[in-house]
Amino acid sequence: LSPVTGKPVIGRFDGGRLSSDGGLLVLREVERRLRVAERLAGCIEDPRDPLRTVHSLTDIIGFRLLAI
Repeated sequence: LSPVTGKPVIGRFDGGRLSSDGGLLVLREVERRLRVAERLAGCIEDPRDPLRTVHSLTDIIGFRLLAI
């Protein structure tokens, strides 16, 4: 997995019956490598005024993917 704030992230599956949100890190990696949000944003026309837009459509889709 990619480092987070300069620290390595190690995924292991030998913890027995534990529960965590570790799947979010894997999902983030998949999104980064496949550029899912960027590819989806390329298929959608953004009618917003670029001068008044703070977040790109790619960012919005990426946030939503991770929030789900």
